[in-house]
Amino acid sequence: MVLFVDNKEENLLPAEKLGWKTILATPDEKWINEVDKLLKNGTN
Repeated sequence: MVLFVDNKEENLLPAEKLGWKTILATPDEKWINEVDKLLKNGTN
């Protein structure tokens, strides 16, 4: 699995088209929990 994190939503679409998992980085930093879950689960 490839994970792409960016703070601009328009940058996520090209990564999604490549089949990458994408996460929008927001100022509230809730996205960090999502990254932690993915890393702990060892999702490929």
